[in-house]
Amino acid sequence: MDGVLAKLSAKGDSLLFSTYFGGSDIDFPSDLTIDSAGNAYASGFTYSADFPVKNSLQPFTGAIVGYRNDTFLVKVSPSGSLIYSTLLGGDGADYNGGVTVVANGAVYLVGSTASDNFPLKNPLQATNGGGPSDMYIVRLAAESAPVSPLAVSPATVLFRYVAGGATPDPQTVSINSTAGSVAISPVSNASWLTFTNASPNTPTTLTIRADASGLKPGVYNGTIQLDTQAGVQVNFTVLAAGPVLSGISPSVIPTGSEATTITISGTGFQPGATVELSGGTAIATTYVDSGSLQITLDKLSLSQPVTLSFVVVNPQSAPSNPVTLTIGTPTPTFTAASVVNAASFAGGPVAPGEIISIFGSNLNGNVTFDGVPATLVFASPGQVNVTVPYSVSGSTTMLQMGSTNVPLQVAPVAPGIFAAVAVAQNILTLYATGCGALTSDALPRCTLPVSVTVNNEPATVLYAGIAPGLVQGANQINVQLQDAVTSGLLAIVLTAGEVSSKPFNFTTP
Repeated sequence: MDGVLAKLSAKGDSLLFSTYFGGSDIDFPSDLTIDSAGNAYASGFTYSADFPVKNSLQPFTGAIVGYRNDTFLVKVSPSGSLIYSTLLGGDGADYNGGVTVVANGAVYLVGSTASDNFPLKNPLQATNGGGPSDMYIVRLAAESAPVSPLAVSPATVLFRYVAGGATPDPQTVSINSTAGSVAISPVSNASWLTFTNASPNTPTTLTIRADASGLKPGVYNGTIQLDTQAGVQVNFTVLAAGPVLSGISPSVIPTGSEATTITISGTGFQPGATVELSGGTAIATTYVDSGSLQITLDKLSLSQPVTLSFVVVNPQSAPSNPVTLTIGTPTPTFTAASVVNAASFAGGPVAPGEIISIFGSNLNGNVTFDGVPATLVFASPGQVNVTVPYSVSGSTTMLQMGSTNVPLQVAPVAPGIFAAVAVAQNILTLYATGCGALTSDALPRCTLPVSVTVNNEPATVLYAGIAPGLVQGANQINVQLQDAVTSGLLAIVLTAGEVSSKPFNFTTP
């Protein structure tokens, strides 16, 4: 357990800095005070032999007899920089109860100690009075922690290792001295922490390495001590390999939806796994099994359009690969193969003026061809019918719906029959689409030749053009049947230009 020191804005609505502070064992902060310059003084006690120190009055001594602890005092500037971190205590248990700073900058600490060798100066009582513990009171003059002549840059080194990954690269620390050339004999306090010293005297550099061999996932803190006051603090995070995500369902949620439960799928999930937003914000997570986790987003979270990225973290593991969730208008999904003639449902090239059906998911009526709006005939999330603009030309066109673009082949005609109606003896009216370009007459007609066969016998085309009163793209073809064509089941084929429709079956009355 580490201490945490954080500074908030005056209104409490933003974080100015926040940091862990502690070693590899238990660290208890007990009090905090601020001086007139805004410096923070945090006091407490620590069981960590590798508690991070800077210009310390003494090294850690609490582990000499059993499971013991020392008092600590940490001074941090208003911007979050460490001014000093000092230990105080003997070979017994030393506890801090409080800290205060007076106007002249002197610092007072009070606590209890079970140490027979607690550091003393001008004591009122020079020996331990017996019993479980004695009280102590300490006064430190302003900036009384001794200053090492050594300057270390950087003073803290971070390593990170993920199981199965590459060994962390070595890192270099520079050591200089304000007292000229000074002999140093660095010592590491952890078996996983090694170094190479370029020179026994300053200025010099340490090449520091962290070895995860034999280490379980966790956070390890070590120190390379340079003298009694100065050292290099090393933080080594060892992580298990992260789980692997394969999907999220649903992947799109409409803006304004009610609270929605989301399932994240993958492999390698462990009990205690958490789902985190990019940036590290954890979300309440339900563990289903090794391949499934669930989270619930409330209505407020679904009120604004946004794309969210999630990762999964097992206990002491690296994050997984991300999956994304879109809150907003779902992206239309369809393909060229799902664009068909609205009359015959035949696939293939589209033609100017043809009524087509688009099948897919998350569809809407916002359809254009090469940027030209199409005439909307029908719209639902799974099917949209539109008329291809007569301006479409060339061999290809780009069908656009929302953010989805699909290229389509273009042909002059693509005939298909919607219906046939018997209007008189041997006279039929066909309602169709895809007969191509029209004339500019008051009653526009098809510019390309149109012919019809009924039961493989040619019929006489009386009229082929627009269907008055119907939607754009609807064609009307009036035909006269041959006397040889009897009543009953008729197989009708419409040909425009050189392209024929699928047979349309019609039973005469």
